[in-house]
Amino acid sequence: MSDVLLDFEKKSLEFQLKVTESPLSYIKQQCVQESRIALAIYIPYPILMKWHELVGIKDERGNELNYIDLLNFWIPGRWFKVSKENGSRIHGRLRREAGAVVNKYTGKKVSGSKREEANRKGLTLNIYETELVVPHEIEENLSAAEQEIKEWKLRYKDLEKEKESLARGMMEAIRRKENEMGETVKTTEEKFRDIEEKNKELSEYIQNLEKKTGFLCQGKTIDSLGKRQQSRRLKELKEKSEIALWFLESHGLKLSFLKVQEAATNEFHTLEFDQLSANETDQNNLETLLFLLDKFCASDELYHELSLLSEDLPRTYLIKQRRNELNKLCHIERTPGQYPGAQLSFSETLQDHIKQFLESNSNHKGDEPIKVKISCDGAKMSRSANFMIMSFSLLQTGDLVMSSKGNRTIGVVNGPEKYETIETSFSEIINDINSVNKNGKIKVNDKEIAVQLFLGGDYKFLLMAMGMSGATSDYACLWCKVHKLFRWDMSKDLSHYNEELKRTLQEIKELSSSSKKFSCVKSPLFTIELDHIILDELHLMLRVTDKLTENLITEVMEKDAKQDFNMARGKEKGVNLDILIKTINELGITFSLWEKKNADGKGSGTYDWTSLVGSDKKKLTKLLPAKLEELDILFPETKETVIKLWKDFYTLYSLINSDSNAGDFYLDIFQKSKDFVNLFCSLGGVRIGYEKKRVTPYMHALVYHVPMFIKNHKNFRQFTGQGIEKNNDDAKKIYFQKSNKWDAAQDVLLLEHRQEALKHCEREKRQYTKRKAAYWEDGIIETRKKRKRACLRELQNDHNGADVQGNNLSEDKYNKMTVKQLRQEIKSIGINVKGIAKLKKCQLVEILKQNQ
Repeated sequence: MSDVLLDFEKKSLEFQLKVTESPLSYIKQQCVQESRIALAIYIPYPILMKWHELVGIKDERGNELNYIDLLNFWIPGRWFKVSKENGSRIHGRLRREAGAVVNKYTGKKVSGSKREEANRKGLTLNIYETELVVPHEIEENLSAAEQEIKEWKLRYKDLEKEKESLARGMMEAIRRKENEMGETVKTTEEKFRDIEEKNKELSEYIQNLEKKTGFLCQGKTIDSLGKRQQSRRLKELKEKSEIALWFLESHGLKLSFLKVQEAATNEFHTLEFDQLSANETDQNNLETLLFLLDKFCASDELYHELSLLSEDLPRTYLIKQRRNELNKLCHIERTPGQYPGAQLSFSETLQDHIKQFLESNSNHKGDEPIKVKISCDGAKMSRSANFMIMSFSLLQTGDLVMSSKGNRTIGVVNGPEKYETIETSFSEIINDINSVNKNGKIKVNDKEIAVQLFLGGDYKFLLMAMGMSGATSDYACLWCKVHKLFRWDMSKDLSHYNEELKRTLQEIKELSSSSKKFSCVKSPLFTIELDHIILDELHLMLRVTDKLTENLITEVMEKDAKQDFNMARGKEKGVNLDILIKTINELGITFSLWEKKNADGKGSGTYDWTSLVGSDKKKLTKLLPAKLEELDILFPETKETVIKLWKDFYTLYSLINSDSNAGDFYLDIFQKSKDFVNLFCSLGGVRIGYEKKRVTPYMHALVYHVPMFIKNHKNFRQFTGQGIEKNNDDAKKIYFQKSNKWDAAQDVLLLEHRQEALKHCEREKRQYTKRKAAYWEDGIIETRKKRKRACLRELQNDHNGADVQGNNLSEDKYNKMTVKQLRQEIKSIGINVKGIAKLKKCQLVEILKQNQ
């Protein structure tokens, strides 16, 4: 027996086979006589488990082991043996039972206690007398073998002498043949006849060989088979053709592939013989398919249907196997706390990303630290699910930080966006981050790499992470202790809030436990210094434009209210607001406004409008001021100031996102920011929404802290939150399209891990240069306006037929109403009819038709 089994026998002394009695129930169920059962063997489940793994392994003779071999090897004392010829029943029973036992040990809901319970169970196998090797048959075989050995020894008693005699006889025969060839010369015709006879013999031999090996087709041709049958037939032909072309190796040739063509359909088939190359190609195609299925969140059901349409696509189970193999490489743990979540090790994941970065950027200076930005953001997934997603990015990767590819998720928690959730659920990740920040370096490939950590995100997260109150508190600025009533004051120089009133991490810790807190209510969660906590430029732009948009809509509605007050009855009202909404829509931005309703369904007098995304906000800030100059929807006395306010902010936003190495660049931004806030406050008391108290923390930070960020870190755009928002969008897409909602947090991490592992499969897109800049800025908007939309054409056709069918529809509607409902309808449209209580139904319908 093989060494594998011997080694296993030593390790499995805890579980042994036992000879036992057959249960009477078995005899009754099978209706067999007790005399047919020779004995019964008790096989513990762990032994069946190992037999399932060992079946198919080849022994030292090259034969594959089966269950009969394993049973005979395990029999205590080897005092009996099961026959292979008559043991088919036993082999089938052991095969089925072993498969069932494997499921008991490897099921999804199998716990440790259930495994221990399974270890105490076993299979009682009955063995019939006819299934045992009979002793007298063994004796007969042994005696026959001994007799053959004796005869062989007698026949070849002197083997050396016999060999020399044969050698001498062969030499004499060769010399005699040479003499005969020298004396007799065959003619050409005789030689040709000999060759012809030999070819005939070879041809008959090949035909007989084909009949024996089954090379000839006995059934349907390949063109009349289905796709799956064709695949099986081609595999068989591949094996047979490889046997038939065995002689190529004797000529120094190797069969790589064979291309065949169907006679009926002229369709080609290629049979690959280079297994290594074929396997590598199949594996690459498999990984590419898995990458694309994950990237576009395509379901397994969709791919299964596609694989049935094409025989060239790998089967669905191969995709699932490869996915499971990659999932096993990702070590995911549950987050602590009451909320469900999943997390990765921050330090280990960071090591992998730094290693990849250094391999792809060999020119990176060794003394330059790797800059890592930690981010966290809340994302509303559904009505009942709200994710908090923590991620990090390497700032040296450039524009990659603005995409989801450059942001690696390390933790996902399904819980509310508040301080307690971050403190509890992300506690292990935060401890790991603080440890790396304290050391200032991380070990990669046995080499210490310097790292520099930053903290980024929207203002709400930054305040929560540092234990401060919300943005509406008195001292809401994270970097200084300015009161909210003095945020409008632009008379202070740049150093006032960055030196005299500057906050520090240690000060926040101390104030959180003192009576005078300055809005520091809890202890900071991160140990990152405040000069490495950077404001997000995307949310800075979003919140400032929100304030400008709100003030603009309020001004337009105020002007409409004044014009509509003295407007005659029946004329259209709210004209200026309609013009503003139409103008924004003409810019290629979907925008609408509506009145909020109270619980009773009536209007509340307050309005809400479409929340625009970052790209639409940028487009609005850039293009709307020029449109406002052409329109007369603003008050004339402040129109120029409002338009200048929009233009100045767009110029300022473009400036802070530019790459400038000038030494006084930050001072230029400081001065322009002060001018913007002063211009904003100059409208206070004249227009609604521009009062000094309306200066937000973002506006204050834009003036006094963003210039310092640019001074210290040069490029402010690298701290953008654009990649974080796209990462949230990807998580939402996974939640709805690639997760069964049972463990959605883990699904997000696993899919991102697979995308990272298979990123080499992504197709490199060609570079496209936008040569006509004017077209991409303005021309494309005009082109899209001219497109005809099918929905509008159908709507126009409906209007043309509406007048024809209107009377019939109204009459049918009125005929279905009761007399009481008809009277209420007449009163609701303001028609005064004398004696309405005495009128009949037909008269009431006629009145409504006349006044329709």
